[in-house]
Amino acid sequence: MKKLLPIAMIAASSLGLQCQPTYAQSYPIDCAILLCLAGGWPASVPCARAHAEFIRRITPWPVEPPLQIWRCPMNAGFRIPDESRQSYLLRDALFTPGRIPRSGPFGMEVRGPSSLPVPATVLLHKTDPAADLRTRFLQLAQSVGSGADIDISGAAFDYVRSIEVWHVRYSVRLTGSSQNCTISDQTDHGRYGIQGDFRWSKSAARLSPVWIRPRYDCNHLGSMRAVGVSWIDSSGTPGHELVTY
Repeated sequence: MKKLLPIAMIAASSLGLQCQPTYAQSYPIDCAILLCLAGGWPASVPCARAHAEFIRRITPWPVEPPLQIWRCPMNAGFRIPDESRQSYLLRDALFTPGRIPRSGPFGMEVRGPSSLPVPATVLLHKTDPAADLRTRFLQLAQSVGSGADIDISGAAFDYVRSIEVWHVRYSVRLTGSSQNCTISDQTDHGRYGIQGDFRWSKSAARLSPVWIRPRYDCNHLGSMRAVGVSWIDSSGTPGHELVTY
């Protein structure tokens, strides 16, 4: 809680706490995501809403940055006579167990058939240039925001930079009369910069974490389309969610 308190105090100025716990639903959603993620998604009504929005954003299509910290103004002055009471109200609103439990992780395990022969030739599938251009345009549109409006380069905000997003579109299939093994891999990796700015980069399914990595090869044909997000909260506890589509 000591480590979380400075974060809560900074965000409190942008949450406009006058304040009663029942006003929690009117908080800027990204400020709620910022606080609830730091606390490991504690069971409360505001954090359940924040978690639902966090997951909705990575649900296609398009895939958005799950935390958009540039939408949580934190540069406002914090001038409150009774800081201890204000901190208590914020903590009470966001971290008191509520009536809505945190939803469980999405997704399912993927497996392929185990008895297919290995073709002699493996062909890497080239993506369509026009489709790739459209994807890059969407990603550019999704990478809006230059980060937080205050300095968050300190260790207290490492949990923001720990967030990673993986968008995997992967398939292995047999093509042509010679039944060549064709692999299509369109994987993008999203990460946050020092100030919470979000950027995509081209990656590969084999580089994704084990909880999202496809298990398909030329012995196991199949396809997978999924988006996964992982994080480490302010206490050092890791977590992840997977959405398949």
